Amino acid sequence: MPSAALTGAAFVIQTLIALYLVIGEPLYGKVAYRRLLDALDRDHSARIRFYRGIIILEWALVFLVLLTLRMAGGSAADIGLRPAAMGSDAAVLVAGLSVGLVAPVVLAAVSRSYRQVIQRQGGSVRGLIPSRGDERWWFALVAVTAGVCEETLFRGFLMAYLTALVPGIPVWAAVAASGIIFGMAHLYQGWGGVLTTGVVGLLMASGRSSCTHWWICGSWRFRSRGATALHEKTGPPVAPVSRLCSQCDLCRVGVPL
Repeated sequence: MPSAALTGAAFVIQTLIALYLVIGEPLYGKVAYRRLLDALDRDHSARIRFYRGIIILEWALVFLVLLTLRMAGGSAADIGLRPAAMGSDAAVLVAGLSVGLVAPVVLAAVSRSYRQVIQRQGGSVRGLIPSRGDERWWFALVAVTAGVCEETLFRGFLMAYLTALVPGIPVWAAVAASGIIFGMAHLYQGWGGVLTTGVVGLLMASGRSSCTHWWICGSWRFRSRGATALHEKTGPPVAPVSRLCSQCDLCRVGVPL
């Protein structure tokens, strides 16, 4: 059993991570993106440095989440990161994702009008879109990072943390909070981007609350980001998550995070 000191330290770190996701990410993201736009015309490496910063930050947060789970005597399974058998339903979803990845790339290659639609849709994040070969490689790493880390942080950790912080919270409330927070994390895209990504976050969180294959949501996030790059080329102290997760509403009814 972990000591009380380790358990308390884990809760403090988890709270700081949650506060960053709720408050820090929207504010920092907006400032960082504005700086990126200001630097692009005069700094040849600004976009790559921005990509590196995203990669380092998100993997560092995931590492801290996993570390605190360990400190509290838990494991990655407490936030839904566990292996699952490849059943027929999952196979169908994987096949659908594969088609969803290939089809837009093919359309972008053969249809000029489709490319123009994609370019208009990406107007609010134009500064993030790679324009050179070296930037595309880094953007691909950002896509992988977002697919894994943001699912772990916003859908896995955050939903478990909210449920631990507010025992008895309904599943729908945890799902809604996760979606809203995820939308606000994209404040740099403007309120239209917040609304769009918030809806996506709600769908992802709903999928996570009803599907053991957490990586399916992450794969879809990777598909959407990666395809974009290809288109452009063309009360009392609350215990840590791991101490309460097994008793929360989500897990008690057999619904993994």
